[in-house]
Amino acid sequence: MQVYEIDPQNVIDPRELTVNVLPSPLATRDANWLLIYTGLIGDLTHAGGYSQNGNFHRARIILNLSRLHNRKFDGHPFRLVLLNGRLEAAPVASLAAIAADKGGIVFAVDKVDVDEDNQELRILVDIAVQGEPGSLHKISYQVNVLAHGPH
Repeated sequence: MQVYEIDPQNVIDPRELTVNVLPSPLATRDANWLLIYTGLIGDLTHAGGYSQNGNFHRARIILNLSRLHNRKFDGHPFRLVLLNGRLEAAPVASLAAIAADKGGIVFAVDKVDVDEDNQELRILVDIAVQGEPGSLHKISYQVNVLAHGPH
């Protein structure tokens, strides 16, 4: 599977929303902020979102949300919350713009995940394209992630 890092300039209408939330007295995590990220990842034809020979073409698209929004999760002011070694997050991605010249083409978002790399939040989207010829132009995304920050 090929891996493509998305240039922040190829993200359309990126948004970040920070919401102060009350920590749950039943939970062991100390999250008191919900951060919501949305946008459209564009120009995927050069990042694995195409098929020419009829075989499945699979690729992993990586978007560094920290670089896009100029936010490190180093505790100043936020740090990401982990539970059992996983980020407390709910990522979603879906097909937003596709093109097919003929019938019999498949486009898929196979998997969506988030990770933290060097105190930076990233969304990872596994895509698949099959058919002759066809291309995936855009993927929409939303990432909801819990963090600890100022009270």
